[in-house]
Amino acid sequence: MFQSRTNQHDEEEVDQWGIIKNWFSDNQTDVVLIFGVILVALIGFGLGRLTATQATKEPVVIESQRASALNSIEQNVNQDNTKQNTNNEKNSSSADQISNAGSPEKGIIVASKNGTKYHWPWCSWAKRIKPENQVWFDSEIEAKAAGYEPCAAFNAQAPAGYKP
Repeated sequence: MFQSRTNQHDEEEVDQWGIIKNWFSDNQTDVVLIFGVILVALIGFGLGRLTATQATKEPVVIESQRASALNSIEQNVNQDNTKQNTNNEKNSSSADQISNAGSPEKGIIVASKNGTKYHWPWCSWAKRIKPENQVWFDSEIEAKAAGYEPCAAFNAQAPAGYKP
């Protein structure tokens, strides 16, 4: 009985290999074509990688988080100023407030003495805070330590590459 099961199993195995061999012999040209296309694609990719110019990239050096955040803030403020100046020359006082926002002597994050949220200087909510009610922080950590929470748009308006 054991031998008959073994023989039966061997016959099934032979039948399966026979089916596979028959399929390959029937589709030999298609199989060779597919392998040829894959081989040409791999060779082309490899040659493209080999011939690509290796540009030496200068490493990015961040001197301090505060300095990089201030640079990003100044760029955003300058962009806001140019947009405002081209759209409406009458808003010079608000443009002055924005250009002063994020200056090193003030900080990079602003909150209101009467509020519970902190903002980026270019945030529309931050622009509504009266200068006498403004509280400036050098970092998000300082603002949180003072008991403030981020405004709803804080992360969406953060400068590119900003990490708290």
